Amino acid sequence: MVRVKDLVADATQCLDAQEVDRALAKANQALALSRELEDACGIADAIRIVVHVSNHLHKCDEAVDLAKEQKDKIQEFGDSRAEATILLALAETYSRTPGKHEEALMTANEAAELFHDLRGAQGLEAEALLVQMNVHIERGDSRSGDWLSSYRQALDLGKKSLEMFQVVVMSRARRVQCMASPLRA
Repeated sequence: MVRVKDLVADATQCLDAQEVDRALAKANQALALSRELEDACGIADAIRIVVHVSNHLHKCDEAVDLAKEQKDKIQEFGDSRAEATILLALAETYSRTPGKHEEALMTANEAAELFHDLRGAQGLEAEALLVQMNVHIERGDSRSGDWLSSYRQALDLGKKSLEMFQVVVMSRARRVQCMASPLRA
């Protein structure tokens, strides 16, 4: 039986390998199955990949429209993780769209706050912080406003996200170690 989680993982690997068509096909499969199962998190994860594909193809306006449309639908499920995932996809798109940096910061912050309150979502919270970091770097690079402060904020966000990623990696390493250890009587 094909699982949504596996389809999403396959789609992510395809996107990482620049296999955009395969990534989109896998994401659409995951989306169809998630909708059939009424799996809000699966829907959100699949939509995030579809949004990433649209961004990769420089179709940011389409990506924003899709994420906004799905955000409203996801909210009906009442699932905070799914909502935060859609907000993260929207923030990632805004961060790539000229003139939308304020929206990127606000949306990424909202996603980070939702992820912060969820168990096991530190990696996604860290990704939301990275979106904010990237926006602050771009602000600093533009040398407009208080650009030095933007760089400092970017550095702080980068450090915080790195710490979170380290916790996630260490947690996974401990799980693997526990699974690999022989059972003791």
